[in-house]
Amino acid sequence: MSDRHVVLLDLDGTLVDSSSGILAGLHDAFRAVDVVPPDDAVMRAWIGPPVRETLTRELGSHGDAVVRHANA
Repeated sequence: MSDRHVVLLDLDGTLVDSSSGILAGLHDAFRAVDVVPPDDAVMRAWIGPPVRETLTRELGSHGDAVVRHANA
C-alpha cells in the first residue's frame, strides 16, 4: 500500500475560470505568426477542444509552417 495521495483537478470552468489564460495563449499564438486574431467573443467559442486542433483549423489556410509555428 502506498502512502502517496493523488488529487486530480478538472479545470473546465467548474473550479477555475481558465478562459483568460486560454484567450491569452491564443492571442500569443496569432501574434507569433503575424495574424490578426478574431475578437475574444469568437475565440471564447473555441474553448473546449485541444488548442492544437483549434489552431490547425483556424490557421490552416495560412499554410503548414504557420500552423506549426503557432502550435510551438
